[in-house]
Formats: sequence, C-alpha cells, structure tokens
Amino acid sequence: MRASVALRGISENGESIGAGNIDPATMAPLDAAYHTAHQYKGGVHALALSMGVSGNVLQNKVNPNNTTHHLTLAEAVAMMDLADNDAILMSMAAHRGYDLMQTIPVNTGNPVSLYWQAAAAQADFMQAASDALEHGATTNALRNARNRAVDAMAHMNNLLAALAATVPTAPKEVQQPRPPSMGKGHEMTQRNTSTRSPHGATPGFGSFRKERREGNSNPSRRVDSEAGSY
Repeated sequence: MRASVALRGISENGESIGAGNIDPATMAPLDAAYHTAHQYKGGVHALALSMGVSGNVLQNKVNPNNTTHHLTLAEAVAMMDLADNDAILMSMAAHRGYDLMQTIPVNTGNPVSLYWQAAAAQADFMQAASDALEHGATTNALRNARNRAVDAMAHMNNLLAALAATVPTAPKEVQQPRPPSMGKGHEMTQRNTSTRSPHGATPGFGSFRKERREGNSNPSRRVDSEAGSY
C-alpha cells in the first residue's frame, strides 16, 4: 500500500493537522506557534521544559499580542520537532504562496519502476477527480482528490530524482604540467653564454687580429721566416 500525505494540513481521515480543527494554512505563523505550544501534551510549560527554556518566556514568545518577546527560528524548529507538529511550517508556506508536499520514501532505485509508480499515482488522482465530478464535490471527495494529487506529485519527484542520478557527468580535463619558467633574465644569460668562445672571449674579427699579432711576435716563427728568405 502506498503512503499518502496531507495537503494544507488535512490528514487522510479528514482531520486537521497541528492546530485542532483549524487549517494551519489559514493561520499567521505566530498563531500557528501559539496553537502548537498550547496543544503540546502538558501545555506550554512542558514544551518549554523539553526545549530547555523558561515556561514564562516561551509563553510570551508565542503570544501574538506580545511585542517584546520574539520566537527565534531555532526555537520554532525545536517546537515542531518536539511536538511532531508542522503547523508553523504549513502556515509559513501558505504565507509565501506555497503548499507543502511531504516526501515519500523511495522503495527502489530503478527509474522504470518509479515511472510506473508515478503513472499509477496519477491514475489514482484522475479517478478521484472523476468521482468528485460525477457524484458531486463533497468534502470527502475533495479531501480524497487532494491526497491523491499530493501522492502523485511525490512519486513524480522521486522519478525526477532517479532520472537526475542517471545523467552522466562530464569527465574532468586533465591538464598537462607545464615546464617551470626560468625567467627572462635567465634566457638572456643563457643566450649570451652560448656565443662565447672557450677562452672567454667572443669570437670575431677582433680576436683573429689579436692572434695574428701575437703570432708575428713569436721568435720561432720569425727565425723560420728569415731562414726561408735565404
């Protein structure tokens, strides 16, 4: 049997959730906090004790007519958790123009199975809407159609999540490491060094003239040239 959820604080059997017989979606958020605190088992002081705060302080904070004490967001969440009452959340959603939809646990990760579950849930909603149109839109018929609608939407969300999980992710590009840069100054030094001779001088016409001049001043070469003249 599929789980069904409530829309705008109406439960499966038609009872209002969280605030007695008042639909939380029609309340202001602070009014919903007031009802949540006062309907807690043991009253406001029992809820305050579970929250670790003063009973008088909490009573002032949930009082819509009190302008000096303000309920914090963390305290509102704690109230909903301890009271298992979502009236505050429902009223806030309605205030912002939203309807709440409780999620349904996924019983499979197979998108095909989730597809058929969503299709069956939509068929149930269409049948409930058809019954309401054929036999008249009574309170029970409207409640049944609402529950079937939320059930169908929850199953469609599960299907969308399963489809999103199958989308392949793009592979990350592997960047090749670049050789370390030695800097412009090093390149100039390397270039100048490569053009120098082993003796430390830059080869050229000037060095050739110097070697020729040194060769003429060599005594052995001068004797050989004089001997050859005879």
